[in-house]
Amino acid sequence: DWVIKNEGKADLVLTKGPPPCSCTIADFENGKETITLKPGAGTTLHLIFHTNDYNGAYHKTATVDTNDPLHPTLEFAGEGTIRPSVVLDPPEPTINYLEISNDTDDHRTHVALYSPDRPEIKITQLVSSRPDQIIVTQEPLTAGECKEVKIVQGLRININILGTMPLGAFREEEIVKTDHPKRPELRLTLTGKIVGPISASPERLRLVPVVSRRGVTGELMLT
Repeated sequence: DWVIKNEGKADLVLTKGPPPCSCTIADFENGKETITLKPGAGTTLHLIFHTNDYNGAYHKTATVDTNDPLHPTLEFAGEGTIRPSVVLDPPEPTINYLEISNDTDDHRTHVALYSPDRPEIKITQLVSSRPDQIIVTQEPLTAGECKEVKIVQGLRININILGTMPLGAFREEEIVKTDHPKRPELRLTLTGKIVGPISASPERLRLVPVVSRRGVTGELMLT
Protein backbone atom coordinates (compact mmCIF):
# COMPACT_ATOMS: atom_id res chain seq x y z
CA ASP A 1 0.00 0.00 0.00
CA TRP A 2 1.11 3.56 -0.78
CA VAL A 3 -0.55 6.73 0.49
CA ILE A 4 -0.88 9.54 -2.05
CA LYS A 5 -1.59 12.95 -0.52
CA ASN A 6 -2.49 16.25 -2.16
CA GLU A 7 -0.21 18.86 -0.60
CA GLY A 8 -1.03 21.51 -3.20
CA LYS A 9 -3.62 24.26 -3.27
CA ALA A 10 -5.76 22.88 -6.13
CA ASP A 11 -7.62 19.64 -6.80
CA LEU A 12 -5.36 16.67 -7.64
CA VAL A 13 -6.83 14.28 -10.23
CA LEU A 14 -5.46 10.73 -10.19
CA THR A 15 -6.13 8.18 -12.94
CA LYS A 16 -5.10 4.54 -12.65
CA GLY A 17 -2.73 3.45 -15.41
CA PRO A 18 -2.91 0.17 -17.36
CA PRO A 19 -1.61 -2.91 -15.52
CA PRO A 20 1.75 -4.28 -16.71
CA CYS A 21 0.32 -7.83 -16.81
CA SER A 22 -2.78 -9.78 -15.83
CA CYS A 23 -1.09 -11.00 -12.64
CA THR A 24 -0.79 -7.46 -11.23
CA ILE A 25 -3.78 -5.43 -10.02
CA ALA A 26 -3.63 -1.86 -8.69
CA ASP A 27 -6.67 -0.18 -7.13
CA PHE A 28 -7.52 2.98 -5.25
CA GLU A 29 -9.19 2.46 -1.89
CA ASN A 30 -12.62 3.34 -3.31
CA GLY A 31 -12.21 1.04 -6.32
CA LYS A 32 -12.62 3.85 -8.88
CA GLU A 33 -10.48 4.33 -11.97
CA THR A 34 -10.19 8.09 -11.43
CA ILE A 35 -10.41 10.06 -8.19
CA THR A 36 -10.09 13.73 -7.24
CA LEU A 37 -8.30 14.75 -4.06
CA LYS A 38 -9.06 18.08 -2.47
CA PRO A 39 -6.11 20.00 -0.97
CA GLY A 40 -4.92 18.16 2.13
CA ALA A 41 -6.81 14.95 1.25
CA GLY A 42 -5.17 11.59 0.59
CA THR A 43 -5.92 8.13 -0.74
CA THR A 44 -4.32 4.69 -0.70
CA LEU A 45 -3.05 2.81 -3.75
CA HIS A 46 -3.24 -0.96 -3.20
CA LEU A 47 -1.05 -3.21 -5.36
CA ILE A 48 -1.72 -6.95 -5.59
CA PHE A 49 0.65 -9.39 -7.32
CA HIS A 50 -0.77 -12.89 -7.88
CA THR A 51 2.33 -15.08 -7.71
CA ASN A 52 0.65 -18.28 -8.99
CA ASP A 53 3.53 -20.62 -9.97
CA TYR A 54 6.01 -17.76 -10.38
CA ASN A 55 9.56 -18.60 -9.38
CA GLY A 56 12.55 -16.29 -8.99
CA ALA A 57 13.08 -12.54 -8.95
CA TYR A 58 10.20 -10.21 -9.79
CA HIS A 59 9.65 -6.50 -10.32
CA LYS A 60 5.99 -5.49 -10.72
CA THR A 61 4.85 -1.92 -11.23
CA ALA A 62 1.72 0.22 -11.12
CA THR A 63 1.37 3.68 -12.66
CA VAL A 64 -0.90 6.59 -11.80
CA ASP A 65 -1.42 9.55 -14.17
CA THR A 66 -2.00 12.95 -12.57
CA ASN A 67 -2.90 16.50 -13.55
CA ASP A 68 0.22 17.79 -11.79
CA PRO A 69 2.50 19.22 -14.51
CA LEU A 70 5.58 18.55 -12.38
CA HIS A 71 4.62 14.91 -11.73
CA PRO A 72 2.39 13.77 -14.64
CA THR A 73 3.04 10.09 -13.92
CA LEU A 74 3.75 8.30 -10.65
CA GLU A 75 5.23 4.80 -10.70
CA PHE A 76 5.07 2.38 -7.79
CA ALA A 77 6.88 -0.96 -7.71
CA GLY A 78 7.10 -4.08 -5.65
CA GLU A 79 10.09 -6.37 -6.07
CA GLY A 80 11.66 -9.36 -4.43
CA THR A 81 12.22 -13.08 -4.92
CA ILE A 82 9.60 -15.82 -4.87
CA ARG A 83 10.37 -19.35 -3.83
CA PRO A 84 7.31 -21.58 -4.29
CA SER A 85 6.90 -24.51 -1.95
CA VAL A 86 7.16 -26.91 -4.91
CA VAL A 87 8.82 -26.05 -8.21
CA LEU A 88 8.43 -27.69 -11.63
CA ASP A 89 11.18 -27.27 -14.21
CA PRO A 90 10.20 -26.36 -16.88
CA PRO A 91 7.51 -24.40 -15.00
CA GLU A 92 4.73 -24.64 -17.61
CA PRO A 93 1.95 -26.98 -16.40
CA THR A 94 1.15 -27.94 -20.02
CA ILE A 95 3.44 -30.11 -22.15
CA ASN A 96 2.67 -29.84 -25.86
CA TYR A 97 4.00 -32.74 -27.91
CA LEU A 98 2.80 -31.15 -31.17
CA GLU A 99 2.66 -34.00 -33.72
CA ILE A 100 4.05 -37.41 -32.83
CA SER A 101 4.02 -40.48 -35.07
CA ASN A 102 2.56 -43.80 -34.06
CA ASP A 103 5.30 -45.67 -35.99
CA THR A 104 7.63 -44.92 -33.06
CA ASP A 105 7.11 -46.95 -29.89
CA ASP A 106 8.13 -44.32 -27.33
CA HIS A 107 7.72 -40.55 -27.03
CA ARG A 108 9.54 -39.54 -23.88
CA THR A 109 9.85 -36.28 -21.98
CA HIS A 110 10.47 -35.34 -18.39
CA VAL A 111 10.09 -32.56 -15.85
CA ALA A 112 12.04 -31.91 -12.67
CA LEU A 113 10.31 -31.40 -9.32
CA TYR A 114 11.93 -30.00 -6.19
CA SER A 115 11.14 -28.00 -3.07
CA PRO A 116 13.28 -25.07 -1.86
CA ASP A 117 12.11 -25.47 1.74
CA ARG A 118 11.86 -29.29 1.84
CA PRO A 119 14.71 -30.80 -0.22
CA GLU A 120 13.66 -34.27 0.90
CA ILE A 121 10.22 -33.94 -0.77
CA LYS A 122 8.71 -37.22 -1.94
CA ILE A 123 6.20 -38.04 -4.67
CA THR A 124 3.63 -40.26 -3.01
CA GLN A 125 1.60 -41.11 -6.11
CA LEU A 126 1.53 -40.58 -9.88
CA VAL A 127 -1.91 -40.86 -11.48
CA SER A 128 -2.30 -40.96 -15.27
CA SER A 129 -5.59 -40.30 -17.06
CA ARG A 130 -4.59 -43.07 -19.53
CA PRO A 131 -2.32 -45.47 -17.64
CA ASP A 132 -2.50 -48.02 -20.47
CA GLN A 133 -1.08 -45.55 -23.02
CA ILE A 134 0.89 -43.02 -20.93
CA ILE A 135 3.53 -44.42 -18.59
CA VAL A 136 4.67 -42.09 -15.79
CA THR A 137 7.57 -42.95 -13.48
CA GLN A 138 9.87 -41.12 -11.07
CA GLU A 139 13.53 -41.21 -10.13
CA PRO A 140 15.99 -38.96 -8.25
CA LEU A 141 17.73 -36.20 -10.18
CA THR A 142 21.39 -36.82 -10.86
CA ALA A 143 24.05 -34.73 -9.13
CA GLY A 144 24.67 -32.88 -12.40
CA GLU A 145 20.98 -32.06 -12.86
CA CYS A 146 20.75 -30.76 -9.29
CA LYS A 147 23.82 -28.59 -9.80
CA GLU A 148 22.33 -27.15 -12.99
CA VAL A 149 19.24 -25.81 -11.18
CA LYS A 150 21.21 -25.03 -7.98
CA ILE A 151 19.42 -27.41 -5.62
CA VAL A 152 20.53 -30.11 -3.18
CA GLN A 153 18.22 -32.83 -4.42
CA GLY A 154 15.07 -33.31 -6.45
CA LEU A 155 13.01 -35.73 -8.48
CA ARG A 156 12.57 -36.41 -12.18
CA ILE A 157 9.10 -37.25 -13.51
CA ASN A 158 9.42 -39.36 -16.67
CA ILE A 159 6.49 -39.34 -19.09
CA ASN A 160 6.30 -41.78 -21.99
CA ILE A 161 3.45 -41.70 -24.52
CA LEU A 162 3.25 -45.05 -26.29
CA GLY A 163 2.87 -45.36 -30.03
CA THR A 164 -0.33 -47.35 -29.53
CA MET A 165 -2.26 -44.16 -28.65
CA PRO A 166 -5.29 -43.66 -30.95
CA LEU A 167 -4.85 -41.37 -33.93
CA GLY A 168 -5.95 -37.76 -33.57
CA ALA A 169 -5.65 -34.95 -31.07
CA PHE A 170 -5.28 -35.79 -27.39
CA ARG A 171 -5.47 -33.90 -24.11
CA GLU A 172 -4.61 -35.92 -21.03
CA GLU A 173 -3.78 -35.13 -17.41
CA GLU A 174 -1.18 -36.44 -14.99
CA ILE A 175 -1.68 -35.90 -11.25
CA VAL A 176 1.43 -35.68 -9.10
CA LYS A 177 0.83 -36.13 -5.37
CA THR A 178 3.53 -35.10 -2.91
CA ASP A 179 4.14 -35.16 0.82
CA HIS A 180 4.53 -31.37 0.98
CA PRO A 181 1.80 -29.95 3.26
CA LYS A 182 1.48 -26.74 1.23
CA ARG A 183 1.43 -28.36 -2.22
CA PRO A 184 0.08 -31.88 -1.88
CA GLU A 185 -1.01 -32.07 -5.52
CA LEU A 186 0.14 -30.78 -8.90
CA ARG A 187 -1.42 -31.36 -12.31
CA LEU A 188 0.32 -31.67 -15.65
CA THR A 189 -1.62 -31.40 -18.91
CA LEU A 190 -0.35 -33.31 -21.96
CA THR A 191 -1.54 -32.18 -25.38
CA GLY A 192 -0.65 -33.06 -28.94
CA LYS A 193 -1.68 -35.09 -31.93
CA ILE A 194 -0.97 -38.69 -32.89
CA VAL A 195 -0.40 -39.14 -36.63
CA GLY A 196 -0.04 -42.36 -38.61
CA PRO A 197 2.24 -43.32 -41.50
CA ILE A 198 -0.27 -41.87 -43.98
CA SER A 199 -1.58 -38.33 -43.64
CA ALA A 200 -4.22 -36.44 -45.62
CA SER A 201 -4.18 -32.78 -46.58
CA PRO A 202 -6.57 -31.21 -45.86
CA GLU A 203 -7.65 -33.33 -42.91
CA ARG A 204 -11.29 -32.37 -43.47
CA LEU A 205 -12.93 -31.86 -46.83
CA ARG A 206 -15.95 -29.58 -46.60
CA LEU A 207 -18.15 -29.75 -49.72
CA VAL A 208 -21.01 -27.24 -49.62
CA PRO A 209 -23.35 -26.50 -51.20
CA VAL A 210 -24.09 -29.75 -53.03
CA VAL A 211 -26.67 -29.79 -55.87
CA SER A 212 -28.28 -33.23 -55.87
CA ARG A 213 -28.51 -33.67 -59.65
CA ARG A 214 -24.91 -32.63 -60.34
CA GLY A 215 -23.06 -33.76 -57.21
CA VAL A 216 -19.69 -32.22 -56.29
CA THR A 217 -16.04 -33.19 -56.33
CA GLY A 218 -13.13 -32.33 -54.07
CA GLU A 219 -9.44 -33.14 -53.85
CA LEU A 220 -7.09 -34.12 -51.09
CA MET A 221 -3.50 -35.26 -51.07
CA LEU A 222 -2.25 -38.39 -49.32
CA THR A 223 1.39 -38.53 -48.23
